[in-house]
Amino acid sequence: MKKLIIVFSIISFNSLYAQVFTLVDSIQYSQAQIWGVVSDDGDSLASTTTFTPGTKPHIYLRKGDYTDINQQGIPNQLTFDADFVGFSNMTDHKSIVLNNEFYVTYSTQGDSDLFIFKTDINGNRIGSLVSVVQNQTDPTNDMILVTDSTYIYVLHFDPPFQHHVYKFDTNLNPVGSPFSTTTLAHNNIGNVLIHNNEFYMLTGDFFGFNADLVLTRWDINWTPTIGSPQTVVDAVGGDGNWFSTGMIWDEINQRWYVGMSHINPTDVMNQEHIDLLAFDINFNLLQRMHITGQGYYRPHFVLKNNYLYVSYDQPGSGVYLLKYQVANTVGLENDEENEMLVFPNPVHDFVNVVTSDEIILTDVSGRILDRIAKSEDQMTKLDMREYPTGIYFVKTLSTTTKILKE
Repeated sequence: MKKLIIVFSIISFNSLYAQVFTLVDSIQYSQAQIWGVVSDDGDSLASTTTFTPGTKPHIYLRKGDYTDINQQGIPNQLTFDADFVGFSNMTDHKSIVLNNEFYVTYSTQGDSDLFIFKTDINGNRIGSLVSVVQNQTDPTNDMILVTDSTYIYVLHFDPPFQHHVYKFDTNLNPVGSPFSTTTLAHNNIGNVLIHNNEFYMLTGDFFGFNADLVLTRWDINWTPTIGSPQTVVDAVGGDGNWFSTGMIWDEINQRWYVGMSHINPTDVMNQEHIDLLAFDINFNLLQRMHITGQGYYRPHFVLKNNYLYVSYDQPGSGVYLLKYQVANTVGLENDEENEMLVFPNPVHDFVNVVTSDEIILTDVSGRILDRIAKSEDQMTKLDMREYPTGIYFVKTLSTTTKILKE
């Protein structure tokens, strides 16, 4: 592995938080040329990357250490020349982990074919290569791969503002018929994850200069939900915001982290760089950083033990991995002796309390509003929705924390 010295700048914003991300470590993967996708397999940071050992590019899986990201295992080849008989070379891929199995989808040169396969947790192929679609006139590159923990969904672009959606069970049998999302202002380059039983999709509203980063939300049947779309980053002065392949929800700190391609209005296409952004629960911007120079793409995330792992690539030159420590939420209070955590603060609907002691919620007059007995469960969620805006106190036998209900 190559150690990197990375110079980045921080864009200043008025925010509730100080610096959210602190760079801890960085490497360049060996035997990796393009498309790095990271996943959490439980014990290891798993990465799929593309490397050309001979005449054709292939996907490789490697396992890494979360503490020391330099400790990367030997790459294990996942695709082979036999997978491309009758087809041209691979152009793009995505991978996810579900039930201790890897699911990998890739497109072929010309972007008309799309395939999916799965392996065990060590990268050994299970079953056959499955064709998602062949001879498709709509582009299959920059595909999206997502799971709702029951089914696997593969998406690719249906111009001008839609996605084709293909649904599979965990054995890669098709479920139902393919369909297209109803028209909303989104392009083909982004990511999707499940949150609160909805699909959250981040993309640009189109590709290029003056593009806004938009959030579209869909129910489990891919019907748009109320409030969609929502612009989360506005174009400023003609710049562009898209390619938001990095997207993850931080349950502990109640924040969204996003990695996207950004282009300055004075640049030309193919001079994009990667921005790393933090948002609150409602997608209000907290921090934004340029983390690469020009010509870097496709950020992907894993969040583990308050560290954010970010992979990205420079086409043909290499795949990189950054490790950031994530700051605790402002207002989060930690009593080490009693191991009490209270977050988020301010609170809108629910406040989480981590303690094994009895919990008492009071208003400013001292009136007891709720009382939770001692429990071996460390996390307790207090419902604040019925209480008006104001100041409240969360108390244990030895600790009191003031919280603000907004």
